[in-house]
Amino acid sequence: MSVLRVMSSWAAVLLAAACTVPNPNLEANDAGGSAASTATDTDSTTSAGESTLGGGTATGGSTGTGKAPDLGADPCEPAGACVPSPPDGWTGPVVVHSGPGDTPPACDSAWSTQALAAGGGLLAPPADCACACDPPMGGTCEDVYVKSYLNKTCASSQQSSYKITPGDCEIGQFPGNVGWTATHPDYVGGSCTPTTMKTVPPPEWQTAYTACEGPSQSGTCDGDALCQPQVPPGAWTCIYREGDVPCPDTSLYDTREVVYRNVEDGRDCAPCTCGPPEGGCDANVYLVQGACPGGVIGALGKTDEMCFAGPPLGFDAIHVTSATVTATCAPSPPTPQGEAIEKEPVTLCCL
Repeated sequence: MSVLRVMSSWAAVLLAAACTVPNPNLEANDAGGSAASTATDTDSTTSAGESTLGGGTATGGSTGTGKAPDLGADPCEPAGACVPSPPDGWTGPVVVHSGPGDTPPACDSAWSTQALAAGGGLLAPPADCACACDPPMGGTCEDVYVKSYLNKTCASSQQSSYKITPGDCEIGQFPGNVGWTATHPDYVGGSCTPTTMKTVPPPEWQTAYTACEGPSQSGTCDGDALCQPQVPPGAWTCIYREGDVPCPDTSLYDTREVVYRNVEDGRDCAPCTCGPPEGGCDANVYLVQGACPGGVIGALGKTDEMCFAGPPLGFDAIHVTSATVTATCAPSPPTPQGEAIEKEPVTLCCL
């Protein structure tokens, strides 16, 4: 669509026009001009998610400020209407549709070419962060202490104690008919590697906008005004310009909305940490007849000072199996960081 310059005689043209034709995209003026009295010539501002142009929030439903410029009627009737030409540096006129959600509304048949798809009211909650700790590495399982007592209930005085490294075998002449205990080895040293996990919900627009272009209409309007097709119900006639800028102060296009083409998403999770390993190791203790791992005649199992009644006869070895680490590390609470920011602003100024 062509972009024409506003003539310096614009104000005189408006006053001199003989006929008033309401812009079809505006709410009908009442007989007393109450709709026109609601128009403002200052730039409008909105909070996040609150659309001056309506559609996505409770403020939606409005179709204009009520201004009905007198720009010539008969040449465009009934197929279109005369509207102000965009000032220098602005593109339009276009028809703007707005609606809730993240999908821009479709253009209609009369205004069929999409010129702009954008959004407003960015919805981008913080990242959902979690932390996990790998099994501890670099530490060792302590030695196991196997102890014998004078009776099978371990109620008497301790008789002997054998310090055995997990995976080793203690060879000797061990008495029978006595009680036995074995300590549960602790895990000492080492550390856990943390893994930060994040889920970042996709950013969404609370309100979606589509600006649509249409073919030029034949006809002659006053001054440098343009003849445009009829505007669909609920849509706005607007001009637009890249960036966050004021509306032109010499134009009737003074209802302002800043929309955005893109989002820069910087949401993330801060790295998490793991506490020191806590817990121990599991190792089985076997009483063996002959050489290790030979004939097992008794198993103390994964015991922790629990009494085991040994075999009635003596035996030749105590075998402590290799230990399995059961210690774990506690993860630190992960912290969300960063934010999503609207990018590539476009200023809409509408009748």
